[in-house]
Amino acid sequence: MRKSIYNPWGRCILTKLLGIYYDSTIIKEGWLWKQGGRVRNWKRRWFVITDGCLFYYETRTEVENPRGIVSLIDVGVREIDDDRTKQYCFELFPLTGERLKTSKPTSGEQAKTTESNHAVYRMSASSDDERKDWIRALRIASQNELPNQRLS
Repeated sequence: MRKSIYNPWGRCILTKLLGIYYDSTIIKEGWLWKQGGRVRNWKRRWFVITDGCLFYYETRTEVENPRGIVSLIDVGVREIDDDRTKQYCFELFPLTGERLKTSKPTSGEQAKTTESNHAVYRMSASSDDERKDWIRALRIASQNELPNQRLS
């Protein structure tokens, strides 16, 4: 049975432990474009895959303040070729039929578990090879299997 990243009260424990988690094995990190939830615009974000979670940040140097955290527990990943606004898209989707479990830090308090506005998280890479690398890394992380070495 997989462990939850949420405590019984529905609060995400990752932000409290962020230093520990971020110092853990990073499976993959890099720039991707992320599609917004309500407004479907695209924003460039720095992504980090570690410890069964996908963290994203506004900048590469802002690693203490994630814009969001997506649990990769019970999450699948697939290529998307029909997006008319971006190339090399892929998306995370829940294997359970529910919405994705995310956590967003709130100013002045511990991050709260929120049900995201996303049934899926759509991202875009800069090339097809990069997209394939991200998909492979996300699949490894979602199965809680650490590779022998970091994926570049």
